[in-house]
Amino acid sequence: MEKNISKKKLLSIDDKQIFDRFLSLTPRRLSPYHFANILIWEDIFQIFWHKIENCLCVFFYNSGGCFMYLPPLGKVNDKVIKACFGVMDDYNHNKRISRIENVEVPMLDLFPPKEFLVREKPGDYVYNCADLIGLKGDKFKSKRSVYNYFIKRFSYKPMDYRDEYKDACLVLCKRWVEAGKTNKKDDFYCYMLGDTLRAQTTALEYFFQIGLRGLLVIIDGTVAGYTLGYELNNDMFCIAFEVCERKYKGIYQFIFREFCRALTGYRYINCMDDSGLPNLQITKTSYYPVEMILNYVVERHKHQSI
Repeated sequence: MEKNISKKKLLSIDDKQIFDRFLSLTPRRLSPYHFANILIWEDIFQIFWHKIENCLCVFFYNSGGCFMYLPPLGKVNDKVIKACFGVMDDYNHNKRISRIENVEVPMLDLFPPKEFLVREKPGDYVYNCADLIGLKGDKFKSKRSVYNYFIKRFSYKPMDYRDEYKDACLVLCKRWVEAGKTNKKDDFYCYMLGDTLRAQTTALEYFFQIGLRGLLVIIDGTVAGYTLGYELNNDMFCIAFEVCERKYKGIYQFIFREFCRALTGYRYINCMDDSGLPNLQITKTSYYPVEMILNYVVERHKHQSI
């Protein structure tokens, strides 16, 4: 189903400068607040934006409807919020689809309880970078063990991401996705894997243009793993993707530790959310986060309309 969005501006790589400017107006810590984590979804959604009352407003649209991926960026007031819901309502026959995703705690005051329903969604896992590098103490004993297994058993070469390895990374990602779909029968998980492949394809296509940074692990002349992410603020780096050949025991622990080691100058590592997946929750909890950044979705009560 297509909609005429000619009055708005479709997102493109050329919009990075204006997005960066608006994103920098207020310190952000949730992982979606970076241009890279907006643009990478362009193959899954029609992404359009425009300014309302000098606020930058970004909307995602597909056959499931229209929603805001982020709250309006800028000096937001009630008028801006109402206008944004009006835009979404123009696309959504079912007004309950109209919602604002990835709302941080400081913005919740903009949504009075009488008008809006606020729902918590999985938050971002945040770690001390020094903990992930040192892996000290009994709590990290198993991580050290499997890391040491990898470095003793395999001949490897870690290196910064280079564009010449883009195709090899995509081949690895496709194989990783197919293996994941084979091993998991959960429809939601398989759906997410498909989206991940498309998002990573876009991320690798625009890697340097959108401010990404990455690490490769080469084994026997082939890309056996890669990871990539971006700076959220001066203190925090977000690791967005991590893809490795599962046959190399310990490679995930190795690439995670080595990437953190390379991220000098950052105090915290944000590893995004767990998407409500129990196995991912177990993995991310096992590295002992020092904080969970709360994340919310805002919609209107059933009786409310704008």
